[in-house]
Amino acid sequence: TNKRVRRLHSDRGGEFVNHDLKEFISKKGILHELTAADSPQSNSVAERFNLTLFDTIRSLEHSYGIPKQLWTELAATSVYLRNCLPHKFNNNISPYERFYGKEPSLTHLCVIWADAFVHLVKRKQVSKLAPRATRLKLIGYEFDGAYRCWDDNRQEIVISRDVTFDETSALELAKDYIPPEELYEVEEILDSRDGPEGPEFLCKWLGFEDEDNTWEPIENVNHLTVFANYINEKTAIALSAASTEEPQTYKQALSSDDAPKWTEAINAELKSLDTHDTGEVINPKSLPHNQRPIRTKWVFKIKQDLDGQPQRYKARLVVKGFEQRYGIDYNETYAPVAKIATQRVLLALAASLDLKCHQMDVVTAFLNGSVTEMILIYAPEGSGFPPRTILRLRKRLANDNAVYIRTLPESDSSQYISVYVDDLLIFAKNKSEMSSIKASLHNEFNTTNLGKVNHYLGMRVRRDYTRHVIYLDQESYVNDILERFGMQDCKPVNTPMDQTKLEPYEVENTKTSPNPQEGEYREIVGSLMYLMICTRPDIAVAVSMLSRFASNPSPQHLQAAKRVLRYLRGTSTYSLCIGGNNVTLHGYSDADWGNNIIDRRSITGYLFCIGNAGPVTWASKRQPTVALSSTEAEYMALSFATQETTWLRSLLQELQIPEYLDENARSTTIYKDNQSCISLAMNPVHHARTKHIDIRHHFIRDHVDKEIHLEYLPTAEMVADSLTKPLPAPAFKYHRENMCIKHYNNTITPMTKASMTELPNENERWPLGVSYMYNILNTVLKTIEDNNVFSASSSSSSSNNNNNNNNNNDLKDNDDDDEDDDDEETPMEGVESTTPPIDTLFGDSDSGDKGRHLTDEDDE
Repeated sequence: TNKRVRRLHSDRGGEFVNHDLKEFISKKGILHELTAADSPQSNSVAERFNLTLFDTIRSLEHSYGIPKQLWTELAATSVYLRNCLPHKFNNNISPYERFYGKEPSLTHLCVIWADAFVHLVKRKQVSKLAPRATRLKLIGYEFDGAYRCWDDNRQEIVISRDVTFDETSALELAKDYIPPEELYEVEEILDSRDGPEGPEFLCKWLGFEDEDNTWEPIENVNHLTVFANYINEKTAIALSAASTEEPQTYKQALSSDDAPKWTEAINAELKSLDTHDTGEVINPKSLPHNQRPIRTKWVFKIKQDLDGQPQRYKARLVVKGFEQRYGIDYNETYAPVAKIATQRVLLALAASLDLKCHQMDVVTAFLNGSVTEMILIYAPEGSGFPPRTILRLRKRLANDNAVYIRTLPESDSSQYISVYVDDLLIFAKNKSEMSSIKASLHNEFNTTNLGKVNHYLGMRVRRDYTRHVIYLDQESYVNDILERFGMQDCKPVNTPMDQTKLEPYEVENTKTSPNPQEGEYREIVGSLMYLMICTRPDIAVAVSMLSRFASNPSPQHLQAAKRVLRYLRGTSTYSLCIGGNNVTLHGYSDADWGNNIIDRRSITGYLFCIGNAGPVTWASKRQPTVALSSTEAEYMALSFATQETTWLRSLLQELQIPEYLDENARSTTIYKDNQSCISLAMNPVHHARTKHIDIRHHFIRDHVDKEIHLEYLPTAEMVADSLTKPLPAPAFKYHRENMCIKHYNNTITPMTKASMTELPNENERWPLGVSYMYNILNTVLKTIEDNNVFSASSSSSSSNNNNNNNNNNDLKDNDDDDEDDDDEETPMEGVESTTPPIDTLFGDSDSGDKGRHLTDEDDE
């Protein structure tokens, strides 16, 4: 058109202020004018157009029931149509005619969302009697005259010029729709039952699918909390522009918008393979008769910065290991792995000990080991070799993962390096030590310095240096799996699982008839498993129970799995807070006796914390044998918890944490809510009711008073109870807060022994954690007795009274972040004015060193 853009006027949104756009307009010689911050009136024309555009999108979505994930397609279509319409500021000619100098053709326009019969080419027709076209939905236009059609079965856009339309289909009424601003309404009550807290009804919600049906208590049927996410027009456009999909194949990478960047990443990988002399071409005729080449695959990954913007494009070549045969292509499969729990332990120590934590990337780190077996592969796509060229590998395509420690003679501290494939986490006391270890690594390997850690293994890492804590979350991952399974607009629920018992799916001919929900069910459970392992112990019970039915899930099982997704919809922003002001290791162990109605095996639940924040390890699993009593079930749970304690203590010793090095290292406190179990572990005597317990569980007694110390905790305060069975919403929420899983607001203040006499202001609260109500009451009664409070003078009593009133006012809970719980908990009645001040109760206590937390009950 011989026209060029000379000036770009925009606000300071992330889609306009980024490296890619800056580089583009610099090459084109375009002047970029930015408006002042928070002044939309400076860009009024564009802002008003955005408002008009989104009005059109909402109208189309609501009128025809178009899936919400297609809103960007609707936006592009709306812009396309408006460019074809006359405008009064263009002398009543269209922007298209103003730009190209000719009137636009409107003969190809059709009603959006009309049935589009896309004609199939002959090579795609299955048989002579097969349909000659497939019915899709029109969603937009291409500038070359082709149409963009939505294939709902394959969930993808199909572009074609050979399309026949039925525009009358778009005039059909869409299904009922309830906008998010309104209350949810019950369309029909399908069933009723006696729930744990009273009558419950199975409700079908107006505007939702059958899988969204839920059991609700009677008081919740007429009034439910509204859950809705709000986003303005500018933010939606920015998020859409910033989102970049990772290609799944080599062809997708080269045909994507980021093809130049993927090409650069592929070439860098191939160059590194050549530099490391990874393979050699061999003659196919010289192959042994039992050897066959293995195919390769390109894996593409985008590393993001703290704001979610693409930071680096990576391409990695891997072999399809499932084609290998044991004994021929490989013999060993073991490699020492720095598992996720170890990563959390290191991060918790870094937060508590004020260690610097940086991240590095080793370029093609997996090419540093030699191969002794004969492994043959086909040359990868893009390598330049002729098709079917066979290469013999000289270097491994795998890497050992572990944690390494470096201690310098001139330093009184250690540095840690955690290796996970090619990702390195480096921990050091100060800047000079960090620089030294980075320089050593760079001299040995080709590394990339990524600075302070902000994303690691799919987890977002945020740090609060003043409170000595680190927050881990997977909000992006949660949103991805919600969108993957079409649950991004589902109705959130309060708990990941209701208290209904799941039973096996008994149906005839399951071996010959495929299970329709099996594939989707396994995908959901697998996605939830990774989330639970990394940052979300609050869904551990649900994932553990759902995993038992993966071989043959029923529709009820699939509905239960989707309930977990609905719970995550309302808690996607929740973070796990770890660390604190000390490195004290303590744990909680519990069991639910005979929970499993299928085989009556009990459920073990335990978690361990380092410091006074959230857990670094946790587990919820079925016990291997049937327990004959609740004591036996609790004893076996304690056995597994003791094994975890042994591993954690040995890890802390290897990391050279001073508190765990000498023979007089402090013992690890494990809290139990079963007195009989504690007595059985501490008293090595046989009893008729316990002599049948497997001897392997009695190793607990070897560790009592040496490595572990058992302490009683009431059931109501036992946080591990949430890892053994589904709980009602109030109890579940209480234990979730005690696990330090909450919406990230950066206001949780870990307790230090020095600060226990300093009360927080009304905008802060004590950290989340388990309250020791049982111990507190004993301390209160003992203090009252020792200080002879009841015989004190009236002036002293009045003084104490004022102090306590002030303390209670300062300690009021301002927790209003969780809006997903409809039940209101009634606070405990406050103690009388004779209670001593809080500094008298806790000033000389060392409970702060045991990771103790104040909660609302402590305040009262």
